[in-house]
Amino acid sequence: MTTTYSLLNQEAKRWWHHANLRKQGRLSEARQKEREHIRNSIKNLKECYWFSVGRGGFTLHGRFIPSANGGSQGNLQGYGKGSVYSEAIAIAKPSVPRVNTLTVPEDMMVKMIKIPMAQDRESRFDQPNKNGEYNSMNYCHLGIVLACYEALGAEVHWGCLNSKYWIDKAIPTITRILNS
Repeated sequence: MTTTYSLLNQEAKRWWHHANLRKQGRLSEARQKEREHIRNSIKNLKECYWFSVGRGGFTLHGRFIPSANGGSQGNLQGYGKGSVYSEAIAIAKPSVPRVNTLTVPEDMMVKMIKIPMAQDRESRFDQPNKNGEYNSMNYCHLGIVLACYEALGAEVHWGCLNSKYWIDKAIPTITRILNS
């Protein structure tokens, strides 16, 4: 059975810097760096509240950077498909929603820019317009964002969210995106 640790350990060993240290015979230094990388990765996974992967790389959306108001915010981004993080989240935190936009057809890609932005705190949500729509500059619940991605053809793992409820709430926004 694959574990979160084994995935992160494999990833840490593949890093070019760690591999170079091993080639130079500096095994204990390489292992120390790998363990540090694994600890940081686990910390990031704990703070992740949703994960996305697409043609430009992957993003762990989470609470990584302390902010001036006492909270924390931020994203951890990387190149590639982020499969190690995606698999690690699926094992360690199956309740975290995941989005794979690699399945969105080319002709729908441009419409993704019209999807509103997800916010993890209700106090920061914007109100929809009089037609019940959110635009691309609005902050809204992650459920609305996931429903929009799914409508464009993304593969969505809803995690702990009720897909039927959020798809129904997102219909005005989805209609605006698809008809624009």
